[in-house]
Amino acid sequence: MKCLTSEVNDPLAEMGRMTPPAPSLELLQDGIAHAIAKRLPQYNWTGFHLLDPMEPESLIPGLFVSGPIRHVRIPVPQSICGVVVVLAKP
Repeated sequence: MKCLTSEVNDPLAEMGRMTPPAPSLELLQDGIAHAIAKRLPQYNWTGFHLLDPMEPESLIPGLFVSGPIRHVRIPVPQSICGVVVVLAKP
């Protein structure tokens, strides 16, 4: 039997509940970024970096929650986010 209290406090469970009713990918990303930021206030940036459709070797910020950002464009092989892209390619 699941404990309802732990499910209510579980960010992954909350994000799972957001997924089916989200009317768009952008609203889903926005909800996830805000849910993470709310639960992890020690981080100054939560959000998504996306592959630039015009330049697929660069990441650009998607929806995020933070103050000003330093990096508007990140080359794929650089930074943690860029390394993840490289490792995820088949």
